[in-house]
Amino acid sequence: MKLSLFALGLALGIPVLSAAAVWQPQAGHRQISLWPKTPPDARPNQAPETMDGVTDDPVAGKPWTEVKNVSQPTMTV
Repeated sequence: MKLSLFALGLALGIPVLSAAAVWQPQAGHRQISLWPKTPPDARPNQAPETMDGVTDDPVAGKPWTEVKNVSQPTMTV
């Protein structure tokens, strides 16, 4: 699963981490689960969650972070 909402996170100052890292919000931000229980049509992940900084396709002129294999979708406020 690809989440381009992280482009917004980057624009708000949330750092881009390496592909091996699991994304975490900056200090002072709150993470809210989009589905407190099981997400609709959930399937087991075949691979671990990964992330990668995307620089060759900027959004509003800025790089963004792509997160794949998300098992617990969240929103950061």
